[in-house]
Amino acid sequence: MTNNEMPIATAQLRRLVEQAFARARLAEADARLVADVLVWGDASGHGSHGTMRAPRYLGLAARGELDLAARPQLAMDGGALFKVDGQRAAGAVAMARAVAEAAERARAHGIAFGAVADTTHIGPAGYHALALAERGLVGIVAASGIPLMAYFGTATPALSTAPIAIAVPIAGRAPMVLDMASSVAAFGKLRQAAEAGRAIPEGWALTAAGAPTTDPDAADVLLPLGGPKGAGLALMLECLTSILAGAPILEPMLAGRANTHKQAAFVIALDAARFGPQAAFEGEVLALAEAIEAQPRAPGFDEILMPGARSARERERHRASGTVMLPAALIAQLTALAG
Repeated sequence: MTNNEMPIATAQLRRLVEQAFARARLAEADARLVADVLVWGDASGHGSHGTMRAPRYLGLAARGELDLAARPQLAMDGGALFKVDGQRAAGAVAMARAVAEAAERARAHGIAFGAVADTTHIGPAGYHALALAERGLVGIVAASGIPLMAYFGTATPALSTAPIAIAVPIAGRAPMVLDMASSVAAFGKLRQAAEAGRAIPEGWALTAAGAPTTDPDAADVLLPLGGPKGAGLALMLECLTSILAGAPILEPMLAGRANTHKQAAFVIALDAARFGPQAAFEGEVLALAEAIEAQPRAPGFDEILMPGARSARERERHRASGTVMLPAALIAQLTALAG
């Protein structure tokens, strides 16, 4: 526990977030959805996508960039293909609709692809991919948003951090979940470092003038993971999310025609049972994981972890203790927002 952190009961934290959004006139069921996504982020060890986002969401709502009264609509129905118009709703609300549609359609067609347009920050992409894997489906979720990250070779933000998550069910274990940004680090990690008074590692970000920095308060431009690889991935995900959905985000902002927070996403659900018995698929995934875990370890490694294993352990630990650790200032802020 760091000096500025303190424990809070998970149930209490969820109530605070729900009350903060209900006080802002978000529907009760939607407030529960948003709270569940953000508390899941904290409980999974992803505080950068946890309840620290709640004040930001409420700020967006106060500025009219997030519509707390919006109801996401099914804008295109093509069977296995569909589009959800988020109507600038809270991202968790739009994604819940998209995930439910994808799961139902994947069962009917074997696969489903859903474009999600005009929503707001969706929270941790892994949450939504995991929701599909917990239904026995393979889940893939990706998102794009406002420019925060340099394209390889630029000194200004030209791309979003473009997160992508892939979740696969595995026999006898919590699903494997790869959840990553296309940037070296998520923007929220810079904010966490700034609030904790910590420097950020070299190679994470540039200043507004394009100079490398380890000062999170001076960081203005995130850098892509793997240089051209992360930049190329983010560019392609913009093509497959906002542009495919008919609601481009980056080009209008880079051209100066738009300047508001917005996200877009896609959701893919795949029914592996169409290729053979579900148990056989999940068993082969387990066999692969165990084969890799049995390999000789490199120096300094006590164990080999599959994608999502550390986060699943964190969630189990928090379930057992009933608490999460959060900065005292954030708890005070959430308490005030909850009234």
